Amino acid sequence: MGLLQQRHGRLVSAGVALLTLLSLSGCAVISEEECFDANWRQRGLNDGNQGYTTARLNDYLKICNRAGANVNTANYLQGHQHGVQLYCTPERGRQEGLKGRTYRGVCPTSLEASFLHAYQPAYDVYRKEQALDRINSRIQQKERELRKTKDSKKRRRLREDIRALDREAAYTRREIRRLD
Repeated sequence: MGLLQQRHGRLVSAGVALLTLLSLSGCAVISEEECFDANWRQRGLNDGNQGYTTARLNDYLKICNRAGANVNTANYLQGHQHGVQLYCTPERGRQEGLKGRTYRGVCPTSLEASFLHAYQPAYDVYRKEQALDRINSRIQQKERELRKTKDSKKRRRLREDIRALDREAAYTRREIRRLD
C-alpha cells in the first residue's frame, strides 16, 4: 500500500471517528462529568422553560446512574415546574409557533388554553411561510428551465406553470397576512 493510500485511509478513519463522536454527543442531554456538579433545580428550570417534559429527567437518571452520580429529582421537578410557568404564556406560545417548534403538551390545564390560543395561529403562519418558500423554490426551478429550453411548447407550458405558481404564492401570502 502506498504512502498516499495510507494517509487517505487514516483520514477516512479519523473522519468516521469524528462523525461518530459528534453524532453521539448530539444525542446526550448531559455528560457523565456534568452529573457530579449539576444544579438540578436550574437544569429543571431550563428544561421547563424550553418546553421539555419531565421525561427528560429519565435521560439524566440513566446517564448519571451509569456514572455513579446522584440526581436530585425533587430539585429538578421543582425547577421544572417553575420553568413551565415561564414557558406557558401567550407571548411564548406565539414565539414558539412562529419558529415552528412542536408543543409537547407541558402546560398545566390552567395555562394551556391561553398558550395554545397564541401558539396555534402562529404555528399556522409558520407552516404557510414554509409552503410559500417551497412555492418560490418551484418558481425559481421553472424559471431556470425556461431560460435553458428552446422548445416553444415546453416554454409555453413552463410559463403557464409559473403563472399558476405565482397565483398560488399570492394566495398563500394573503393567507399569511390573514392569519398574522
